[in-house]
Amino acid sequence: MARKAGTVSLAPRKVKGWVHELRVPLAVGETLRYEARHDRDGGDVEFNLHSHQGAKVTYHARAAESVVAGAFVAPWAGDFYLMWENTSERSVPVTYALERLPSAGR
Repeated sequence: MARKAGTVSLAPRKVKGWVHELRVPLAVGETLRYEARHDRDGGDVEFNLHSHQGAKVTYHARAAESVVAGAFVAPWAGDFYLMWENTSERSVPVTYALERLPSAGR
């Protein structure tokens, strides 16, 4: 995956589909650019970028605004996860765009 974009409709809180997660495998030093937006109030959707190392979960980014954007450089090779969680009682469509860039040494 060099680029990926889409829209997901998050169901109301605690209803099947209220959380959406995308797995992105990265090599050490690769950059993941991400942007996501929804048209509801900030706080309706919580976003995070995280990874797992055994039972340990590391959060690399967290936000609850209606527009979230950033660039993450992988500190190690592995799977990283972008996750959106609907905290409201109504459906929320979230549009996202991701771009994976090679490390500077490649």
